[in-house]
Amino acid sequence: MIGRLSGKLIEINPPNLLLSVNGVGYEVAIPADTLFQLPQIGSDLILWTHLVVREDAHLLFGFTSTAQRDLFRQLIRISGVGPKVALSIISTFSQEQLSEIVQSKSVDWLTKIPGVGKKMAERLLVELATLADKWSTASLDSNKSTFVPGAHEDVVGALIGLGYKEKQARSALSKVSDDVTDAQDLIKAALKELSSL
Repeated sequence: MIGRLSGKLIEINPPNLLLSVNGVGYEVAIPADTLFQLPQIGSDLILWTHLVVREDAHLLFGFTSTAQRDLFRQLIRISGVGPKVALSIISTFSQEQLSEIVQSKSVDWLTKIPGVGKKMAERLLVELATLADKWSTASLDSNKSTFVPGAHEDVVGALIGLGYKEKQARSALSKVSDDVTDAQDLIKAALKELSSL
């Protein structure tokens, strides 16, 4: 299994990036909020990874912390939750938020995640209940990056990577308050707008 990659960031194509490690380019899928924590193209980058082997493909999923990767691994152990849905969950909610949702048994919040219907949301609540007790109240990653002009295209790309159409993504972004400047908050606000459509 490939558990960690350290190399140069070559390309960003949401929800994937290309990381060059000793001359080999690894395509890695990442959570939407991680897009805004990435260094500039050509910079060094370390990702904690999880490899999913399928009959037709080997898929790499990358995370900026081992805690985020561990959460991903816990999610994909749940029946019916594949890696893409797990990535959508992590892109939408922090571990702390998931813990609060599970403790409040809020099915409606979970159904706002792309690919999660009511039945799966109910299953998630049951399966994650024992895990939520063990989670710390600290967020998975306290580092927040600031939204910069021109990053709307990255947010649109991240939303498209989560399964939304470009028109939907742009429409949702146009409804987000100008007061929202943090990239992660911008994605979350856009997802809330999309869930109300």
